Amino acid sequence: MVCRFGRIVAAVLAILALLAAGCGSDGSSDATASTTTEATTTTEAPTTTEAPTTTEAPTTTEEPPVDEREQFISSADAVCAEAHAELADVEFGADVTEDDLRVLISDRAVPALKSELDALRALTPPAEDSATIDAMLEAFAEGIDAVETQPFSLLVSDPLGDAQVLAREYGFEVCGTSAIPEPPVDGGNAAELTLDQRAVAASFEEFYDGATPIERARELLEDAEGHEETLTALRGSETLAAFSTIVTDVAFPDETTCSAEDLDSGCAVVTHDLLLGETVISTGNISYAVVEDSVWKVSSGTFCVLAERAGVPCPESP
Repeated sequence: MVCRFGRIVAAVLAILALLAAGCGSDGSSDATASTTTEATTTTEAPTTTEAPTTTEAPTTTEEPPVDEREQFISSADAVCAEAHAELADVEFGADVTEDDLRVLISDRAVPALKSELDALRALTPPAEDSATIDAMLEAFAEGIDAVETQPFSLLVSDPLGDAQVLAREYGFEVCGTSAIPEPPVDGGNAAELTLDQRAVAASFEEFYDGATPIERARELLEDAEGHEETLTALRGSETLAAFSTIVTDVAFPDETTCSAEDLDSGCAVVTHDLLLGETVISTGNISYAVVEDSVWKVSSGTFCVLAERAGVPCPESP
């Protein structure tokens, strides 16, 4: 019995030992699973891949002031390049006549420049630069008007020069240069008037023409405001209405000669014949022209000589 009881106890102890071993194995497996789960958790949601905020919204794309201005300059220069290309074949050869020049300017240059101005006005500049661009476009419009009304002003200086200066200061490249080729300028006393001489001659002959409206005459007279009373009286004279002149020569003297005549350094000596109707009444008259506002104009002294001949002397004349 004792032996049998001892064998039963031994069997029970063996079973307990097996159960203890089994529990130990189960605990190790659970720990391993737990550890694996924990490790999986750390690899499943890495912080570096969840929120790459530094690459999703870079601040470098939000610089509209610089980009907007550069884009505007690029668009405007493209417009100006188109106008330049349209006038690229315009040439002022040595044999070009006054009529040729007027046709080139009125039929080619002016329409191209006006289209260029319209296209530039259609662009939207950066808000902070609108006043600057408005001033540039206003100067451009005034230059076009000067080219249209006084084509020969191109031979003195470029009427579009002020607009081009403003354009270059802003940062334009193509828009800062002239679309109109520079005409040849060569002075002298040639028997056949050169282009720069004809610029002077055109102003003289237009001013002396009695049919020229007084508004236009003012634009061709030095210190027109100071001569307003005399000019108005002169334009009402029947004698002047029949007056005209033909310029035969133009010379560009040095500064000393201009100063001796109380004229600025940019003066011209004009030789011309006076006509009354179709009759030449005086030949070889010597008169003077001066540059004012980039336009060749009849000098004050020359005007007063003409006024005196017409019986309407200037107030300062004896």
